[in-house]
Amino acid sequence: MILAEHSGYLREAREEIAGHCEELADKMLRRQLERQPELEVRYGRVGMEMCRQDIRYHLSYLAEAVSLASAPLFEEYMAWVRSLFKSLGLPEEDMLVNLECMEEVLSRELPGEVCEPACRYLREMRE
Repeated sequence: MILAEHSGYLREAREEIAGHCEELADKMLRRQLERQPELEVRYGRVGMEMCRQDIRYHLSYLAEAVSLASAPLFEEYMAWVRSLFKSLGLPEEDMLVNLECMEEVLSRELPGEVCEPACRYLREMRE
């Protein structure tokens, strides 16, 4: 019974994240721009849309990792993102701030038991 309850809220977390992906991505990007307004100038309109798409990808991997209770899935994805940022000459700080903004928004928008595993994975990627 405990395993079923555990997998139930993990599935619920995935559904909450995936089901609100667009809305969450918009809020996360707005939050990042509040913290780093220079990003709009640095990357322009096209770059901001790419950032929004990146957040959607992050959310998709995060939702799957949470539903499978697999931190390594998200860790491997984020390792790839780090190497991509490096190869493109993008500051890692932008990615780290993005992860913080993702955690802030999820903490505000999702119920505690649903956001807890997702926020934990996001925190671990910043350490």
